[in-house]
Amino acid sequence: MGFIKENITKNSWFQGGSGGLLAGICCVLHAVAIAIGFSAGATFFGELMEEYRLYFLGAGMIFMMGTFFWSIKKHNISTKKAIISHLAIMLVTFTVIFSLLNIFLILVD
Repeated sequence: MGFIKENITKNSWFQGGSGGLLAGICCVLHAVAIAIGFSAGATFFGELMEEYRLYFLGAGMIFMMGTFFWSIKKHNISTKKAIISHLAIMLVTFTVIFSLLNIFLILVD
């Protein structure tokens, strides 16, 4: 049981982080353009992606929901405590990564 719990926890962190990156991809492109010194590109990506921010957020949430149900089915999780902890880790990771990307975007602009 310990191995399965450890494996699920690792999957929870990865799946939540992936969902957060997918939801914040508009901010990632902006950050990459700034990091390589392409300020005109950063302005272009910022304006282009701002109107699609909600779509990316929705895509990240749908991705997380799909991977949540897939991992529950794959690992045959049946206890309420394991399901809630798996969901909580995913949501916290998603929120932290998405928030950090948006805070970076606000600070840069």
